[in-house]
Amino acid sequence: MRTSTSTIDYHGWGGSLELRNDAVRVVVVPAIGRVMHLGLTDEPNLLWENAALAGRTLPGTPLVENGRPVWANFGGDRVWPTEESWFPRLNGAPRPPDPWIDGLAFEAKPLHDGVRLEGQVSPLCGARLVRTIRLSPSGTRVSMCDRLEKVQLARRRDLEPVPLTVWGLTQIRPPEESLVSLASPSRYPARFLPFRWDDLPGNDPASHFSVSGNVGVFLTDPKLPQKVGADAPRWVAAIVDSTVLARVFRYQAGLEYPDGGTSATIFTAPDLAELETLSPLARLRPGESLEHRVDWEIRRLQPQACGTPEEKRRHAVQWLESLRPPEA
Repeated sequence: MRTSTSTIDYHGWGGSLELRNDAVRVVVVPAIGRVMHLGLTDEPNLLWENAALAGRTLPGTPLVENGRPVWANFGGDRVWPTEESWFPRLNGAPRPPDPWIDGLAFEAKPLHDGVRLEGQVSPLCGARLVRTIRLSPSGTRVSMCDRLEKVQLARRRDLEPVPLTVWGLTQIRPPEESLVSLASPSRYPARFLPFRWDDLPGNDPASHFSVSGNVGVFLTDPKLPQKVGADAPRWVAAIVDSTVLARVFRYQAGLEYPDGGTSATIFTAPDLAELETLSPLARLRPGESLEHRVDWEIRRLQPQACGTPEEKRRHAVQWLESLRPPEA
Protein backbone atom coordinates (compact mmCIF):
# COMPACT_ATOMS: atom_id res chain seq x y z
CA MET A 1 0.00 0.00 0.00
CA ARG A 2 1.28 3.47 -0.83
CA THR A 3 0.21 6.98 -1.74
CA SER A 4 0.25 7.72 -5.47
CA THR A 5 0.50 11.25 -6.88
CA SER A 6 -0.28 12.26 -10.44
CA THR A 7 -0.90 15.43 -12.43
CA ILE A 8 -4.36 15.75 -13.93
CA ASP A 9 -6.78 18.24 -15.46
CA TYR A 10 -9.54 18.79 -12.92
CA HIS A 11 -12.69 20.49 -14.21
CA GLY A 12 -10.58 22.69 -16.48
CA TRP A 13 -7.77 23.40 -13.99
CA GLY A 14 -4.62 22.01 -15.57
CA GLY A 15 -1.68 21.04 -13.38
CA SER A 16 -3.89 19.73 -10.57
CA LEU A 17 -2.41 17.09 -8.25
CA GLU A 18 -4.35 13.91 -7.50
CA LEU A 19 -3.42 11.93 -4.37
CA ARG A 20 -4.71 8.37 -3.93
CA ASN A 21 -4.30 5.42 -1.61
CA ASP A 22 -6.42 2.34 -1.03
CA ALA A 23 -9.23 4.35 0.59
CA VAL A 24 -9.18 8.04 -0.32
CA ARG A 25 -8.91 10.40 -3.29
CA VAL A 26 -7.73 14.00 -2.86
CA VAL A 27 -7.36 16.64 -5.59
CA VAL A 28 -5.30 19.78 -4.97
CA VAL A 29 -5.62 22.69 -7.44
CA PRO A 30 -2.52 24.95 -7.31
CA ALA A 31 -4.13 27.40 -9.76
CA ILE A 32 -6.42 28.57 -6.94
CA GLY A 33 -4.58 27.26 -3.88
CA ARG A 34 -7.39 24.98 -2.75
CA VAL A 35 -8.17 21.34 -2.14
CA MET A 36 -11.17 20.75 -4.40
CA HIS A 37 -11.89 17.04 -3.98
CA LEU A 38 -11.88 14.94 -0.84
CA GLY A 39 -13.70 11.65 -0.54
CA LEU A 40 -13.55 7.92 -0.31
CA THR A 41 -12.24 6.20 -3.43
CA ASP A 42 -14.88 5.87 -6.16
CA GLU A 43 -17.45 7.74 -4.05
CA PRO A 44 -18.81 11.29 -4.50
CA ASN A 45 -16.85 14.34 -3.48
CA LEU A 46 -17.65 15.42 0.08
CA LEU A 47 -16.58 18.99 -0.69
CA TRP A 48 -18.87 21.61 -2.18
CA GLU A 49 -17.75 23.00 -5.54
CA ASN A 50 -19.00 26.14 -7.25
CA ALA A 51 -19.76 24.86 -10.74
CA ALA A 52 -20.11 28.42 -12.06
CA LEU A 53 -16.38 29.00 -11.43
CA ALA A 54 -15.06 25.61 -12.58
CA GLY A 55 -11.77 26.05 -14.43
CA ARG A 56 -11.59 29.79 -13.81
CA THR A 57 -8.59 31.54 -12.30
CA LEU A 58 -7.95 35.05 -11.05
CA PRO A 59 -6.11 37.41 -13.41
CA GLY A 60 -3.02 37.76 -11.19
CA THR A 61 -4.86 40.37 -9.13
CA PRO A 62 -8.16 40.44 -7.21
CA LEU A 63 -11.22 39.71 -9.33
CA VAL A 64 -13.09 42.86 -10.38
CA GLU A 65 -16.65 42.92 -11.72
CA ASN A 66 -18.52 46.10 -12.60
CA GLY A 67 -15.59 48.09 -11.30
CA ARG A 68 -15.64 46.56 -7.81
CA PRO A 69 -13.49 43.81 -6.27
CA VAL A 70 -15.49 40.63 -5.62
CA TRP A 71 -14.79 37.34 -3.89
CA ALA A 72 -14.29 34.31 -6.12
CA ASN A 73 -15.65 31.47 -3.97
CA PHE A 74 -14.53 28.39 -5.86
CA GLY A 75 -15.56 25.95 -3.12
CA GLY A 76 -13.35 23.28 -1.56
CA ASP A 77 -10.89 24.00 1.25
CA ARG A 78 -9.17 27.36 1.76
CA VAL A 79 -7.46 29.56 4.39
CA TRP A 80 -8.16 33.10 5.59
CA PRO A 81 -5.37 34.91 7.47
CA THR A 82 -7.16 37.03 10.06
CA GLU A 83 -10.45 37.63 11.84
CA GLU A 84 -13.34 38.73 9.64
CA SER A 85 -13.63 42.01 11.56
CA TRP A 86 -10.16 42.92 10.26
CA PHE A 87 -11.08 42.58 6.57
CA PRO A 88 -12.40 46.17 6.25
CA ARG A 89 -9.28 47.57 7.93
CA LEU A 90 -6.81 45.60 5.84
CA ASN A 91 -8.74 45.42 2.56
CA GLY A 92 -10.85 48.56 2.64
CA ALA A 93 -14.06 46.50 2.41
CA PRO A 94 -15.66 43.54 4.21
CA ARG A 95 -15.38 41.52 1.01
CA PRO A 96 -13.46 40.08 -0.66
CA PRO A 97 -11.08 38.47 1.84
CA ASP A 98 -7.38 38.46 1.04
CA PRO A 99 -7.10 37.10 -2.55
CA TRP A 100 -3.32 36.56 -2.30
CA ILE A 101 -4.05 34.04 0.46
CA ASP A 102 -7.36 32.77 -0.95
CA GLY A 103 -7.72 32.54 -4.71
CA LEU A 104 -4.54 33.49 -6.55
CA ALA A 105 -2.19 30.86 -7.97
CA PHE A 106 0.24 28.90 -5.78
CA GLU A 107 3.51 27.27 -6.79
CA ALA A 108 3.28 23.49 -6.38
CA LYS A 109 5.99 21.02 -5.43
CA PRO A 110 4.93 17.35 -5.58
CA LEU A 111 6.02 15.18 -2.64
CA HIS A 112 6.20 11.39 -2.50
CA ASP A 113 2.98 11.35 -0.44
CA GLY A 114 1.42 14.70 -1.22
CA VAL A 115 2.09 18.26 -2.36
CA ARG A 116 3.52 21.51 -1.02
CA LEU A 117 1.93 24.77 -2.15
CA GLU A 118 3.59 28.16 -1.74
CA GLY A 119 1.42 31.22 -2.18
CA GLN A 120 2.24 34.80 -3.07
CA VAL A 121 3.06 37.49 -0.54
CA SER A 122 -0.05 39.47 0.30
CA PRO A 123 0.49 43.23 0.36
CA LEU A 124 -2.59 43.48 2.59
CA CYS A 125 -1.26 41.54 5.59
CA GLY A 126 2.40 41.11 4.58
CA ALA A 127 2.30 37.31 4.78
CA ARG A 128 2.25 34.35 2.43
CA LEU A 129 0.55 31.00 2.91
CA VAL A 130 2.43 27.71 2.58
CA ARG A 131 0.27 24.57 2.53
CA THR A 132 1.53 21.00 2.85
CA ILE A 133 -1.01 18.24 2.16
CA ARG A 134 -0.06 14.60 2.77
CA LEU A 135 -2.11 11.43 2.35
CA SER A 136 -1.30 8.41 4.53
CA PRO A 137 -0.19 5.28 2.64
CA SER A 138 -3.34 3.52 3.87
CA GLY A 139 -6.52 4.55 5.65
CA THR A 140 -8.30 7.87 5.45
CA ARG A 141 -6.02 10.33 7.22
CA VAL A 142 -5.09 13.43 5.20
CA SER A 143 -2.62 15.63 7.08
CA MET A 144 -2.64 19.37 6.42
CA CYS A 145 -0.09 21.88 7.69
CA ASP A 146 -0.95 25.48 6.86
CA ARG A 147 1.73 28.05 7.66
CA LEU A 148 1.55 31.84 7.44
CA GLU A 149 4.98 33.37 6.90
CA LYS A 150 5.29 37.07 7.69
CA VAL A 151 7.50 38.48 4.94
CA GLN A 152 6.91 42.23 5.16
CA LEU A 153 4.81 44.82 6.95
CA ALA A 154 1.18 45.21 5.96
CA ARG A 155 0.26 47.83 3.37
CA ARG A 156 -1.27 49.90 6.16
CA ARG A 157 1.69 50.25 8.49
CA ASP A 158 -0.51 51.90 11.14
CA LEU A 159 -2.32 48.55 11.64
CA GLU A 160 0.82 46.66 12.61
CA PRO A 161 1.20 44.32 14.34
CA VAL A 162 -1.70 42.66 12.51
CA PRO A 163 -3.29 39.83 14.53
CA LEU A 164 -2.99 36.79 12.25
CA THR A 165 -4.69 33.42 12.54
CA VAL A 166 -4.63 30.39 10.27
CA TRP A 167 -8.35 30.06 9.67
CA GLY A 168 -8.99 26.85 7.73
CA LEU A 169 -12.41 26.57 6.08
CA THR A 170 -13.65 23.35 4.47
CA GLN A 171 -16.78 23.80 2.36
CA ILE A 172 -18.87 20.62 2.18
CA ARG A 173 -22.06 19.42 0.58
CA PRO A 174 -25.18 19.98 2.73
CA PRO A 175 -24.89 17.70 5.78
CA GLU A 176 -27.59 15.89 7.69
CA GLU A 177 -26.08 17.50 10.77
CA SER A 178 -22.82 19.07 11.89
CA LEU A 179 -21.04 18.17 15.13
CA VAL A 180 -18.41 19.84 17.31
CA SER A 181 -16.54 18.72 20.42
CA LEU A 182 -17.38 20.93 23.41
CA ALA A 183 -15.06 22.04 26.20
CA SER A 184 -15.92 21.21 29.79
CA PRO A 185 -15.72 23.68 31.39
CA SER A 186 -16.21 26.18 28.58
CA ARG A 187 -15.61 29.91 28.43
CA TYR A 188 -19.21 30.26 27.20
CA PRO A 189 -22.16 29.80 29.60
CA ALA A 190 -24.05 27.75 26.99
CA ARG A 191 -20.78 26.05 25.85
CA PHE A 192 -21.03 27.61 22.38
CA LEU A 193 -21.11 31.07 20.78
CA PRO A 194 -23.93 32.00 18.37
CA PHE A 195 -23.02 34.52 15.68
CA ARG A 196 -25.76 37.04 14.87
CA TRP A 197 -25.85 39.31 11.83
CA ASP A 198 -27.81 42.56 12.12
CA ASP A 199 -28.38 42.70 8.37
CA LEU A 200 -30.02 39.24 8.30
CA PRO A 201 -33.40 39.31 10.06
CA GLY A 202 -34.38 35.91 11.38
CA ASN A 203 -30.81 34.71 11.85
CA ASP A 204 -31.03 32.60 15.02
CA PRO A 205 -28.28 29.97 15.23
CA ALA A 206 -29.03 29.09 18.85
CA SER A 207 -32.39 27.66 17.84
CA HIS A 208 -30.60 25.19 15.55
CA PHE A 209 -28.00 24.09 18.10
CA SER A 210 -28.31 21.53 20.88
CA VAL A 211 -25.90 20.03 23.39
CA SER A 212 -25.63 16.29 23.97
CA GLY A 213 -22.97 15.46 26.56
CA ASN A 214 -19.72 16.94 25.26
CA VAL A 215 -20.98 17.24 21.69
CA GLY A 216 -22.73 20.13 20.00
CA VAL A 217 -25.26 19.28 17.27
CA PHE A 218 -25.99 21.93 14.63
CA LEU A 219 -28.83 21.57 12.13
CA THR A 220 -29.06 23.49 8.86
CA ASP A 221 -31.72 26.14 8.40
CA PRO A 222 -33.45 25.51 5.03
CA LYS A 223 -33.63 29.24 4.27
CA LEU A 224 -31.02 31.30 6.15
CA PRO A 225 -27.28 31.12 6.81
CA GLN A 226 -26.37 30.36 10.43
CA LYS A 227 -23.06 30.18 12.30
CA VAL A 228 -21.86 28.98 15.71
CA GLY A 229 -18.44 28.80 17.35
CA ALA A 230 -16.94 26.92 20.28
CA ASP A 231 -13.75 26.67 22.30
CA ALA A 232 -13.63 23.14 20.95
CA PRO A 233 -10.87 20.89 22.30
CA ARG A 234 -10.34 18.49 19.41
CA TRP A 235 -12.62 18.16 16.39
CA VAL A 236 -15.42 19.53 14.22
CA ALA A 237 -17.30 17.20 11.88
CA ALA A 238 -20.37 16.59 9.72
CA ILE A 239 -22.46 13.67 8.54
CA VAL A 240 -22.96 13.86 4.76
CA ASP A 241 -25.27 11.09 3.58
CA SER A 242 -23.81 8.14 5.52
CA THR A 243 -20.24 9.43 5.65
CA VAL A 244 -18.60 11.33 8.50
CA LEU A 245 -15.97 13.94 7.66
CA ALA A 246 -13.88 15.40 10.50
CA ARG A 247 -11.32 18.15 10.94
CA VAL A 248 -9.17 17.05 13.89
CA PHE A 249 -6.84 19.52 15.60
CA ARG A 250 -4.99 20.19 18.85
CA TYR A 251 -6.28 22.96 21.14
CA GLN A 252 -3.55 25.11 22.71
CA ALA A 253 -4.68 26.06 26.18
CA GLY A 254 -3.71 29.45 27.57
CA LEU A 255 -3.36 31.16 24.17
CA GLU A 256 -5.60 33.83 22.66
CA TYR A 257 -8.04 32.53 20.04
CA PRO A 258 -9.93 34.64 17.47
CA ASP A 259 -13.55 35.77 17.42
CA GLY A 260 -14.16 35.67 21.15
CA GLY A 261 -12.06 32.58 21.85
CA THR A 262 -13.31 30.18 19.15
CA SER A 263 -11.08 27.32 18.00
CA ALA A 264 -13.79 25.84 15.75
CA THR A 265 -16.79 27.27 13.95
CA ILE A 266 -19.58 25.85 11.79
CA PHE A 267 -21.32 27.82 9.05
CA THR A 268 -24.43 26.46 7.36
CA ALA A 269 -26.46 27.66 4.40
CA PRO A 270 -29.14 25.92 2.32
CA ASP A 271 -26.67 24.77 -0.37
CA LEU A 272 -23.47 24.12 1.64
CA ALA A 273 -21.81 24.08 5.04
CA GLU A 274 -18.35 24.92 6.33
CA LEU A 275 -16.26 23.13 8.94
CA GLU A 276 -13.78 25.68 10.23
CA THR A 277 -10.82 25.56 12.63
CA LEU A 278 -8.70 28.46 13.81
CA SER A 279 -5.19 28.72 15.21
CA PRO A 280 -4.39 31.01 18.13
CA LEU A 281 -3.79 34.64 17.22
CA ALA A 282 -0.21 35.77 16.62
CA ARG A 283 1.18 39.25 16.03
CA LEU A 284 4.10 38.36 13.82
CA ARG A 285 7.13 40.37 12.81
CA PRO A 286 8.81 39.85 9.41
CA GLY A 287 10.70 36.57 9.51
CA GLU A 288 8.28 34.90 11.94
CA SER A 289 5.60 32.33 11.11
CA LEU A 290 2.46 30.68 12.46
CA GLU A 291 1.40 27.06 11.82
CA HIS A 292 -1.89 25.22 12.14
CA ARG A 293 -2.03 21.42 11.75
CA VAL A 294 -5.26 19.61 10.94
CA ASP A 295 -5.99 16.00 10.03
CA TRP A 296 -8.99 15.16 7.90
CA GLU A 297 -10.52 11.78 8.69
CA ILE A 298 -13.39 10.02 6.89
CA ARG A 299 -15.66 7.23 8.10
CA ARG A 300 -18.34 5.36 6.17
CA LEU A 301 -21.19 4.43 8.51
CA GLN A 302 -22.72 1.00 8.05
CA PRO A 303 -26.34 1.37 6.89
CA GLN A 304 -27.59 -1.60 8.91
CA ALA A 305 -26.38 0.04 12.14
CA CYS A 306 -27.60 3.55 11.35
CA GLY A 307 -31.30 3.44 10.65
CA THR A 308 -32.07 6.76 12.41
CA PRO A 309 -30.29 10.12 12.73
CA GLU A 310 -29.73 9.37 16.42
CA GLU A 311 -28.03 6.05 15.61
CA LYS A 312 -25.87 7.73 12.97
CA ARG A 313 -24.83 10.38 15.45
CA ARG A 314 -24.04 7.83 18.16
CA HIS A 315 -21.80 5.80 15.86
CA ALA A 316 -20.21 8.95 14.46
CA VAL A 317 -19.40 10.38 17.89
CA GLN A 318 -18.00 7.05 19.11
CA TRP A 319 -15.57 7.10 16.18
CA LEU A 320 -14.78 10.83 16.50
CA GLU A 321 -13.87 10.46 20.15
CA SER A 322 -11.33 7.76 19.23
CA LEU A 323 -9.39 10.03 16.87
CA ARG A 324 -6.02 11.34 17.99
CA PRO A 325 -5.14 15.00 17.35
CA PRO A 326 -2.21 15.81 15.06
CA GLU A 327 1.26 15.97 16.52
CA ALA A 328 2.24 19.44 17.73
